[in-house]
Amino acid sequence: MSKDREKEILKLLLAKKKITVNELSSLLFTSESSIRRDLARLENQQLVKRIHGGAIIEENSISTLKIPFVIRELEQSDAKIKIAKQAV
Repeated sequence: MSKDREKEILKLLLAKKKITVNELSSLLFTSESSIRRDLARLENQQLVKRIHGGAIIEENSISTLKIPFVIRELEQSDAKIKIAKQAV
């Protein structure tokens, strides 16, 4: 569930460049504390920069190049894991 939320957060940030925790909470129908945890994980991966009350994507950072890859990586992750297990 959090992987899907993180993907949606990244998509919204790519579109808006800056978003608040309140906006994310209402758009994704989840608690603000869950959003903060998701943003912390994304910041640890150096995909976003957290600011007071929200997050931003810096245009000149490497994160704008990494985010489309991460979004594709998160899509259908359960199915990809299932296929990998069958291949092994």
